[in-house]
Amino acid sequence: MSDFAQKVALVTGGGSGIGRAACQRMAAEGASVVVVDRDAATAQRTVELIEAAGGKAIAVTADISSLADNIAMFDAAEQAFGGVDAAFLN
Repeated sequence: MSDFAQKVALVTGGGSGIGRAACQRMAAEGASVVVVDRDAATAQRTVELIEAAGGKAIAVTADISSLADNIAMFDAAEQAFGGVDAAFLN
């Protein structure tokens, strides 16, 4: 069993590049993923890729330099999946 099975992972910069790859890998390992990015469309595309592969994810538009956005992304994780077990601040 993977260390990510039944866990919730939050990934900033999850809309592309290394962040997207990390999201996809964590989802493949069984995590529910909170895909955070400043660009809503790229975050949603990562969610679509995860869901197409059978995983669970939500997209959150946020700028981590904003305190309000940080609070909102963790609130979204709590609402969707019950909290966060791991965070990759990409």
